[in-house]
Amino acid sequence: MHRRVGRRAGCAIYWSEGHGSDDCKRGFGRRGETLGTRYFMFRLLIAILLGIVVGWLWPNLATNEWVKALGDGFIKLIKMVIAPIIFCTVVSGISHIQDARKVGRVGVKALVYSKLSRPSR
Repeated sequence: MHRRVGRRAGCAIYWSEGHGSDDCKRGFGRRGETLGTRYFMFRLLIAILLGIVVGWLWPNLATNEWVKALGDGFIKLIKMVIAPIIFCTVVSGISHIQDARKVGRVGVKALVYSKLSRPSR
């Protein structure tokens, strides 16, 4: 038995025996495209166009100090997130390997890669 929980973007969301199913996940033209991705692409295009218009109308806005501080902070946040993402990816990949020999081979390959990719001192 399906019980309707709510409506989102004109699509009914149903809950069936503890597993949610969304009617919006049906195809909308291209393979893998959902209603959410279509709206996201539309919003992204609008944001790009707004950025172009603001840059054209007020070019001196980009030279303010707060814009530089915002950009520097964004770069620092990205640098801060990269190491944990790589660590979690490696740990997740190694934990899904069933054979212990494969774990050893992956570890040796990672060590060799890290030694070869570093600049010589």
